[in-house]
Amino acid sequence: MPANGRGILAIWHDLAPSSRNDFCEWYSREHMPERLSVPGFLLGCRYESVDGSPLVFNYYVTESPATLTSAPYLERLNNPSPWTTRIMPALRDVYRAAGREVASTGAGVGGAIATLRFNTVANRRQHFQSWFVQEGMQEMAVMAGVNKVHLWRADNSASAIETVESSKRGGNSEVRDWAVAIEGCDVSFVLAACDCLQRRQAFTETLENSALVGIHRLMFRLDA
Repeated sequence: MPANGRGILAIWHDLAPSSRNDFCEWYSREHMPERLSVPGFLLGCRYESVDGSPLVFNYYVTESPATLTSAPYLERLNNPSPWTTRIMPALRDVYRAAGREVASTGAGVGGAIATLRFNTVANRRQHFQSWFVQEGMQEMAVMAGVNKVHLWRADNSASAIETVESSKRGGNSEVRDWAVAIEGCDVSFVLAACDCLQRRQAFTETLENSALVGIHRLMFRLDA
């Protein structure tokens, strides 16, 4: 349950419709295997939205947050392959958050995930983290069909690193400080847990702005 020192790279984006098939092939056959060949990358998951935007959500787990600013990883980002160079312009409104895993509970791999991205009021950050780790996360973790619940914290400087790869795609410079990710057996279960969280006053009273919510199905997972 407590922070284990692992790094998290979470990315949400839309995609030009004409590029979807090429993107799917590129992601599973080249991009994710390439990322997981970087020292310190442990696993990657790709999801697609069940409704609305953004279409794509993916996240990577690394040995530590330092992996996400390491020389081997930056070398890869600054030397994209020809296939990556072709795909990047098809990505729309890319939102990239690099940071750390604050807490995580549960086991197994779920077929769906709900993500909530948000900022907390400055003087309520520690209160939110304590409440979520000690109570909120526990409440959702025992709900029907929920496999895992994660709390992630973004690092603004690591999230906004400029590279050759980032210059070839559209992006969003705003990085929200927190993300909650709820993995479950199916969409209905993660929706229920997401709704439960958003009804809790201990959650809503800490928000600086409305949470950005996405509901996605698992498309591909790979372990290093």
